[in-house]
Amino acid sequence: MPPADQTDTTVDSDHDQLDAGTPPDGETGQRGGGARRRVRLLATLGVASVVLVAAAVVLAVGNHAARANGALANQAFVDPAATADVVGQISTAIKTVYSYDYRALAANEAAAKAVITGKFVDEFAQTFEPVKQLAPAQQAVLTTAVPAVGVALLRGDRARLLMMVDQRGTRGQSQQLAGATARLVVDAQRVDGRWKIAEVTPE
Repeated sequence: MPPADQTDTTVDSDHDQLDAGTPPDGETGQRGGGARRRVRLLATLGVASVVLVAAAVVLAVGNHAARANGALANQAFVDPAATADVVGQISTAIKTVYSYDYRALAANEAAAKAVITGKFVDEFAQTFEPVKQLAPAQQAVLTTAVPAVGVALLRGDRARLLMMVDQRGTRGQSQQLAGATARLVVDAQRVDGRWKIAEVTPE
């Protein structure tokens, strides 16, 4: 890539050569105008080349940094099978943890405990205790769906997902409760080959 001052010198030199000759009487100066247009075109192309080369350098540096420390070191960008695995298992886990039926609370609790780990174990216990006390009397049923998931990080046995969660509930025989939608950041950990919820943070 030529330095910018070399490009300027070339353009100035061409202009000097153009100005050195004066068209004879009767000529329209089309030859001189065409030469000037060629100089402007060459100058424009020179600037475009500089921009393209600079962009290529930036991309190359960014690509190298990403492979070492960033996006491309994230398995979610390079391993579709692993990404689909964590998305499928954690989506199911979220639906399990945040759904219950007052007629099957013991089974709901056991299923949820099977898909959680780490600090989320205590958080779930604190959250589910009031459900066990109130849901039977209210005949409450809560169903959770996960309409959208994005994997922000997947590295080894750790993953972080951004999830949209929709909840719908009923109370009594026919009373429909208001629905709710939330966005959650879910940290997951693979334990004995199975992805489990380790932490949930509302966003």
